[in-house]
Amino acid sequence: MEFKFTEEQEMIRNTADAFLAEVSTGAAVRKAMATELGYEPA
Repeated sequence: MEFKFTEEQEMIRNTADAFLAEVSTGAAVRKAMATELGYEPA
């Protein structure tokens, strides 16, 4: 059985990847982890 993403699924994945690469840097993650909550609430 071969599994392939649709073109739309690939576009969503690429968009999410680009977004996270921009906003979820190592420094941002460490900063959030250092808070009392351990994450940044939305």
